[in-house]
Amino acid sequence: MLAAELKRHDALAGGEAPAPSPPATQFLRPVSGDLPPAPAASLPLPPSHMLAAELQRHDALVASGTMLAAALKRHDELVASGAAPAPSLPTATIPTGHYHFGWRGGTIAVELRAGGVFWCRKFPAAASYAVEGDTVKIDWGRFGRYELNAKSGDAGAGVTAVLMGSVAGSDATDDWRTASFVRPFTPQEELLSGSAWELHHEGGTPFRVEFHASGDFHCKAYPGLRHTWTLDGDRVAVD
Repeated sequence: MLAAELKRHDALAGGEAPAPSPPATQFLRPVSGDLPPAPAASLPLPPSHMLAAELQRHDALVASGTMLAAALKRHDELVASGAAPAPSLPTATIPTGHYHFGWRGGTIAVELRAGGVFWCRKFPAAASYAVEGDTVKIDWGRFGRYELNAKSGDAGAGVTAVLMGSVAGSDATDDWRTASFVRPFTPQEELLSGSAWELHHEGGTPFRVEFHASGDFHCKAYPGLRHTWTLDGDRVAVD
C-alpha cells in the first residue's frame, strides 16, 4: 500500500498536483548553546504549474509593452496629482560672450555679459537677461522683451550654442528671434570693457577714466572732447 501511495503521489506531482514545498528554514545548530531558533515564517509557494503559467503571462506582457505602458501611465497620473515629483530637466549652460542676434530684418552683434547684463553697441539700452532652466529671458528696454530657448548645438564642453524663440508673449510668425553663440570674451575684454580706471601720469594727480562698452573713452576731468578706445590683443589704443 505504501508503494502504491508513493507511486500515485509521484504521478500527481508530475502535473496533476504540486510537489510538497521544502521547509522554509532548516535548523543547523544551536545559537550560543541555547535552544534552536524558531523557523522563520514564510508564505506558501503556489503550485508549480500555476507559477509557470504566471511567469509565462508576465513574459508576454513585458514583450508586448503592456506593463511599461501601464507603469508610465500610472507615473503620469501621480505627477499630475502631485503625489510624485516631475522629473527635473537639466539646466542649459548659457555662456557669456558674443552672439549674433537674428530676426526677420537680419542679424546684429549682441553680448551676454556676467551679472545678467545684455548689451548691443548698435542699439544701446539699459538691458538685462536672466536664465531660467533652458530659457533665456531678455529685457532690452525700449527695444522689447524676448524669450529664447536652448536648442541643439554645442560650443564645446556641453555649452549651448543656439537659442531660438520670439518676442515675449507673441505667437506671430514674424516675431521669431534667434541668438547664435560666436565666441567667449577674451580675458582682456572682460577686464577692460565697461570698466573704470585711474590714469597716472608723471608730475600730476591721477584721474578717473572709463572704458565704455560702446567703445567710448570717457574722462570727467577733461570733458568736451569725444574719444574712443580699441583693443588689439592686449594692446589698448585711445583716440
